[in-house]
Amino acid sequence: MSTDNHIVSNSSQRRVLGVTNAPALKDKLSDLSCYDFDMVVCDGKVNGDELCEVQSSNPISLVIIGPDFTPAEVYRQIDRYRTSFNDPEFPMVVICSEKNRKYEADFLANGIIQVVGEAVAFSDIMKNSICQIIKNIRRVDALEQTIEQHAKATDTIETARFVFKNRDQANDISALLSKNMPEPTLICMGLLELLLNAVEHGLYGFGAEYKNDLINAGKFEEEIRKKEASLIDEEMFVTVDLEKNAAEYRFVITDTGQGFDYENTCVDHLNTLTCKNGRGVMMASHCFNTLSYSKGGRCVTATVKRETNTS
Repeated sequence: MSTDNHIVSNSSQRRVLGVTNAPALKDKLSDLSCYDFDMVVCDGKVNGDELCEVQSSNPISLVIIGPDFTPAEVYRQIDRYRTSFNDPEFPMVVICSEKNRKYEADFLANGIIQVVGEAVAFSDIMKNSICQIIKNIRRVDALEQTIEQHAKATDTIETARFVFKNRDQANDISALLSKNMPEPTLICMGLLELLLNAVEHGLYGFGAEYKNDLINAGKFEEEIRKKEASLIDEEMFVTVDLEKNAAEYRFVITDTGQGFDYENTCVDHLNTLTCKNGRGVMMASHCFNTLSYSKGGRCVTATVKRETNTS
């Protein structure tokens, strides 16, 4: 696409779409391009036909909405792209300005998979985050093809227990268990956050401050790999118990770690956009009907109301 049509692209590799009306931010978004993905940048006025053309010629994997939009404009952009791409659950990230920080929880509740503070939005931290999101999208897409073949079988499960100890397994389990939920994508997101929290805080012992320091230093993934290797033979694991009755689905997630201060975590991360982690608890609270912690933070119970057939 040419700049005359508001689209700027650097190559034909896997693409992420950045949306902004600010010329300076267009350059910053474009500079996020790296070996793993190419940034496509457009303004908020691009028409629906052109969006469809972009998606059909070389599909977009992720949309990132810039920090120059008001909250109302953010919601309009969300609707435009999900409508144009014919996908009401299309993965999107919002870069949140300081003045919009109070809307972070609302953005997450509307299906935004990540809210990023403007202070770190145009850094290597953001590149690493985008790469991880794309990796997860690929994994879920591949996994869903397999799960689709067994959807009826998983729907008949009344109780089940899964045991795991790393993040890749957490991805697989969250996709599997959310398949027959009333809102599968929303539940998958919330469940994955809880499972990752159990692995990173429970098994690996990452405190919020320590994890934040690792992310800022660009050493988080390296430390994760070290932890995964060291726990292969140790008796440390996470269990997920699924219980289903006529009224609800119940997930009970328990880890063998030291627990964490979930009460302060739930409050503190509502008040900062500079911290790169700790939002899992907040986001998960918007994905389930109820969410409660016990055993010093080592156990969390989440429930989802079952759809009732009124016919």
